[in-house]
Amino acid sequence: MALTPASSVSTGGLVVAYSSTLAAPAASIDSGVSAIPATGNVLEIIFIGRTSQAVVTSSIVLRINGDSGANYDREGFGVTNATLSGGPTLAATSWTANVPGTSVQAGSAGYVRTLIPSYAATTFHKVGEQFEAISDSAAANNEVTIRGMRWRSTAAINQVSVTAGSGNLVAGSQLLLLVG
Repeated sequence: MALTPASSVSTGGLVVAYSSTLAAPAASIDSGVSAIPATGNVLEIIFIGRTSQAVVTSSIVLRINGDSGANYDREGFGVTNATLSGGPTLAATSWTANVPGTSVQAGSAGYVRTLIPSYAATTFHKVGEQFEAISDSAAANNEVTIRGMRWRSTAAINQVSVTAGSGNLVAGSQLLLLVG
């Protein structure tokens, strides 16, 4: 796993705080507790990749500060092919998102972007938004989802981890943390 420490590379007003691209399959990518500066106003979490699970749609698990308690809420809607669905998930032990497994076209990857404003503040629970997309050559495998999120904690965010829901994250999967 290649690690890039905080740098001054600018990305649309945001600065890369952490970047890791897997050189080999691994169960997870974890930023560790020192990658995210406690001075920013917004945290953008970007995951691009897929899992080794032999399915069309697999899942990843996103956790903040190593918290696996029932502190994650979300409400969202999405479309898979032409079917719209939505609903809440409350008191979960993580946020989950869908990415491709190995049963989609070779080279296809999922994209999950989570935006959390005031991530370093300690007054309110953390709230944010998540966008997820899977694109494949088969229409039935395409998916877009938008969610509102809450983490039931007032702690400043100092760590992010992404874990494969089943199997491993494949080589080339990337976790990128931007702050501003």
